[in-house]
Amino acid sequence: FIYLNIKILNIVSFKTINKVKPLINRMYSSNHIKINDFISLDGLLTNNQLDNLKNEFKSCLYLATDVDPDYGAPDGFKSILSTFPDSSIHLSTNLSNPPFDLNKQSLINILSSYRAYELAIKQLPKPLLISCKSNRRAGAVYAAYDGVTSGVDAETVHKQAKEKGFTYLLSEGLTNWVTTVVDTLSVNGAKSIYQSPSLTIRQLFEKESSTYTYLLYDKASKEALLIDPVLETAERDAALVRELGLTLKYAINTHAHADHITGTGKLKQLLPGSLSAISALSGASADIKLSEFDLLTLGNRHIYALHTPGHTAGCLSYVIDDLSAVFTGDALLIRGCGRTDFQGGSADTLYQSIHKKVFLLPDTAIVYPAHDYKGFSLSTIIEEKTFNPRLTKSKEAFIDIMNNLNLPYPKKIDEAVPANMRCGV
Repeated sequence: FIYLNIKILNIVSFKTINKVKPLINRMYSSNHIKINDFISLDGLLTNNQLDNLKNEFKSCLYLATDVDPDYGAPDGFKSILSTFPDSSIHLSTNLSNPPFDLNKQSLINILSSYRAYELAIKQLPKPLLISCKSNRRAGAVYAAYDGVTSGVDAETVHKQAKEKGFTYLLSEGLTNWVTTVVDTLSVNGAKSIYQSPSLTIRQLFEKESSTYTYLLYDKASKEALLIDPVLETAERDAALVRELGLTLKYAINTHAHADHITGTGKLKQLLPGSLSAISALSGASADIKLSEFDLLTLGNRHIYALHTPGHTAGCLSYVIDDLSAVFTGDALLIRGCGRTDFQGGSADTLYQSIHKKVFLLPDTAIVYPAHDYKGFSLSTIIEEKTFNPRLTKSKEAFIDIMNNLNLPYPKKIDEAVPANMRCGV
């Protein structure tokens, strides 16, 4: 496939096209496929090619195998990262052939891995380059995404992929993976997979800081996690975990809070074996430092980390695998949002995080915030897109509102932030 910029064709004669063509080809690998003005696929790229592409693309989704994450560009993901330092994501990608006797557990695992790719493709800045060593995995991931979001069946997806020259069709395993994802999510909507409420959500409240803590657990495995636990209520939360016969696998935070001390450290003492987690960009200590689209597993279910900075520089939101709910921390509140005047906050960044990430989730997704001060407990994406008095404004108006709130600093900020940088202990 050869793609020539239309503007170049307009200014060169046909005699010079043959001289221009090799120069353009060297910008890409031999496996380059341009889907549209927003997304392109590519294979093995040299450092020189990556350097030539840095002005053409705003981001890169790099798909390397689980076994060898630096397989691909000469220096692997390091090359990609140096080219797109602020907007490159590496997702380990091992798209194995689905087993012949595909059961519910293996199907959920396949769909969960796909959801991470879907979130990345939707939310990375455009134009986006999707790359792997041969372009096969890149093609399979995009074909599945295109099929799911277009609502067509796998047969149609494979036919369109053949017309575009997708080489994943040469691999039986990749072809079957695409078929499994598309025919489950696009045709059936995964209703048969997620219709039983195997993941339970329990909302808990700490009244002094008006903080919501969330207990999530998988009914089958009894594995659980707590989101945004508070020190003063850690014993209450631990008692509930024991009472329900659960195993606390993770105690995680959406960010390093300024209005309370996290209960993660205390919970690790009360429930040995549990692991703390927080964004790698928060600067805080934790057992697990999460990057965007990382997965946390509870039995057969998964929770994705979504980077949503703006309230602080290290904010994460957590998305459930079927995209039915999101835990937004202080980024998105019910009819409001978190302040942006300390801890590396930015009104501009927060607006982008909400509109280009959180608001891209399904309209029906339930929004679970970290705080509420008016007696509300939850919302939905469509409600906040429609009624949120700050986020329905233009970006310029939003920034003006946030820069003129003139709020007092949280009472516990001098105590809470240093403690939370040490996981609360």
